[in-house]
Amino acid sequence: MALYRQMVANLPLETKQDPYSNYLDNSCGDGNFLVALLEDLSPFHDPYWVMNHMIYGVDLMPDNVETARARLGLTPDQPGWFHVVCADALEYGYEFPCPFPGWTESSG
Repeated sequence: MALYRQMVANLPLETKQDPYSNYLDNSCGDGNFLVALLEDLSPFHDPYWVMNHMIYGVDLMPDNVETARARLGLTPDQPGWFHVVCADALEYGYEFPCPFPGWTESSG
């Protein structure tokens, strides 16, 4: 985790402070980079906002996706659940639709 925390710490402060910044790990594994992002962005934003509006992950292995979601504290009733997906990163269309009626990126 130390390497991931160091990587996130090196992101520009103005980017981290922007609530509309988005972060994608296209081979997220069990979520180390996403967890480091959540930890680092939480002083600037509500953790719920970070998980459901700012971070995204893709991994080919279903067990990795399950672990990443659990480590982030995501549940199926949260939009962020659908931001960590099981897909081939080379073929995925990088759309993260939310199935909740009336939900938009600005809600939540």
